[in-house]
This record gives sequence, C-alpha cells and structure tokens, in this order.
Amino acid sequence: NVRTKMDEYLRMLDFDGLATFCEQAELESLEGIASPDVYSTLLAVYLLQNELDHARMLWKRIPKHIKEECLELSMLWSIASKLCREQYSDVYSIVKDNQWSANVSPILASLTASVQSRILKVIGIAYSFITVESALELTGLTEEELQKEISLHNWQLEKDGKVIRIENGDTSSQTKITAKEALSKLSTTVSFLEC
Repeated sequence: NVRTKMDEYLRMLDFDGLATFCEQAELESLEGIASPDVYSTLLAVYLLQNELDHARMLWKRIPKHIKEECLELSMLWSIASKLCREQYSDVYSIVKDNQWSANVSPILASLTASVQSRILKVIGIAYSFITVESALELTGLTEEELQKEISLHNWQLEKDGKVIRIENGDTSSQTKITAKEALSKLSTTVSFLEC
C-alpha cells in the first residue's frame, strides 16, 4: 500500500527516501497519474530539499483536475512561489494558518526549521546590526525563540531592546559565493518566475 509505505518514511523522517518512493509511485501509477497524497507529499519534500525546479516541473505535470480538487496542493504551490521570491514571513504564515494532512505536516515542520536555520545563518554573515522586528519577520520565530538564538549565536541585544548587534566572528571561514553559483541562482529564479 502506497499510503503505508509513505507513513514508514515519514516516521523515520527519511525525506530523501520518501521523495524517491513518491517519484516511483507516480511513474508506476495508472496512466502516470498519481493520487493527490503522492503529489502533495512529493511537492512538500521538494520544497524541504529546496529543489524549486523539481517542484515547478512537478506542478506542471499534475493534472488540472487534481490541482482543482486538492486545496493542499494549491497551498503548497503558494509556499513554493513565496520561497522563490524569498518572502519568508509569507511562507511561515501559510504553514501556520492552514490545516495540513498527516503526510505533509511533518515535512512542513522540517521546512520551517530549515528555512529559519538558513535565515539565521545569513543574518550572522550579512548583518552587523538588525532590528528585533526585522529578525522576527525574517525568521518567523517568537520573541522567546529569538532570544534563545541571540544567546546561542553570542549576539548582543542593544540596551534599547530593539536592535541586535551581530558578532560575525571569523569572516575568513564564511562561504563566498562564486560567479557561477550566483548565475545559477539567478537563472533558477528567472525560470521559476516564467512559469
């Protein structure tokens, strides 16, 4: 049973295995059309893996009638669009404000944690100072969670309590983006926007 097998991968939090299984289930399904569960799970995993090109191609493959019948797929596609545009506060809102199926919910919890982790890393590299308000919006964290992250990263909250001073530490170990990586990211964004 497809559903039982997906549940096994979810229990183990084996998202790579889950993606492979869902791709295979789609290929082996009658007339190449999988169930909405398979499509929504696969789309969510692609978002978690930050595979926006895969997500876009999957979205184009999903039959129109399934997209129309499954509201969850449309909401996942909204998340994909927001991720591509780096509108993270909208991503957090969509995840938080909607009911998700049992197969998608743990994937989106991992997606949220992954995005927050990436954003915190970027803040640590790109900023010397950031307002608490901006940090909260970018990360989607509560004030209490942000306070823990400030302590964890050895950042300092200014006396007014509204600005965070970022201690960048050793900048020589920071990742530098190559021209090829920048061009790749730009072309990915442009191709995503074209759909």
